[in-house]
Amino acid sequence: MVIYISVAALTVFLGLTVDNHCRIRRGMVSRQQMLNALCLCGIFFILFAVSACRLNVGNDYAKYVEFMHLIRCDAFVPTEFGFNQIVKILYGISGFENYLLVFAFFAFFTILLFCLPFTDRRIPLLSAFSCLWLSGIISSPLTRSGIIWRLP
Repeated sequence: MVIYISVAALTVFLGLTVDNHCRIRRGMVSRQQMLNALCLCGIFFILFAVSACRLNVGNDYAKYVEFMHLIRCDAFVPTEFGFNQIVKILYGISGFENYLLVFAFFAFFTILLFCLPFTDRRIPLLSAFSCLWLSGIISSPLTRSGIIWRLP
């Protein structure tokens, strides 16, 4: 839990240093623009590193590992065609059942899509970040762990 709180604090700090309303001069990169790019890349890599290095995290982690093994064996799997093809391609590239590579691949694109709204100059970064972050905090325990169904 300490890791996740540290990641949250560090990403919030990096998000607070971004000013996406700075003036853009043609042919010149300002110090603030460079700081913005570094902070956004830092947020992306911090979130990606934590997501890609997870092992046995989540209710369905073991089930996806089993699905990926069955995909490698050309057995029937109740997953999407695109997921099956991506798993086959990544397993073919790595040469063995490298499920961590598959999880890292999907984490990369998930975090990339998560960070794209931060580059929009019309939306203040702090409000975009807090909306996305708080929606994940509020919905994650309810939808992923099924806590709402366990309430008396």
